[in-house]
Amino acid sequence: MDNDITILNDVSETLKSLIENNISELPTNSVVFNSPADIQKNNKSGLSLFLYKISENPDLKNQNMFEIGSKQIQSPPLALNLYYLLTPYAQTRQTEQIILSKLLSIFHDNSILNDSLLKNNLRETGNKELHITLDNIPLEQLNNMWGTFHDIPYHLSISYLITPVLIPSSKIIEASRVLSKESSFLKNYDKK
Repeated sequence: MDNDITILNDVSETLKSLIENNISELPTNSVVFNSPADIQKNNKSGLSLFLYKISENPDLKNQNMFEIGSKQIQSPPLALNLYYLLTPYAQTRQTEQIILSKLLSIFHDNSILNDSLLKNNLRETGNKELHITLDNIPLEQLNNMWGTFHDIPYHLSISYLITPVLIPSSKIIEASRVLSKESSFLKNYDKK
């Protein structure tokens, strides 16, 4: 299944579209997937929508296989949590704070993304809805993260968790339904 290769990018494109359609303070085409360091080095205005961490969703780990045809079963999808760091860059700190305020409001009002908001192949790959949650990163972890952006000073940012992002399994097993079963215990019992 080739569609699953684009799922991470499709989630990013979904968030980008939601942001661009609702925040007029951002210049056209200024929402990028680059790290905050890339934007700050180039002195550009815009928003860094940086996917910085991917983890498996533990709540959806042990799902059962499911039937996809009369003689086939498929392994459950891989369920992921995606963590994004959103960092605005503008001419003034005031504009950056306005952008952050609008981001918080937009993601609060659209805490479940579904239907027409989902971009590209998300619906076709089983991603019917994505949940958006503000991720409160501890200050120490935030400092460590910014420390990886060598020689770039801290910039006010917010982090969001997007879950569950489903990547379909390509493992399909040929199997037919059990229609009858014989038991040797019953045969021996009838003979007595």
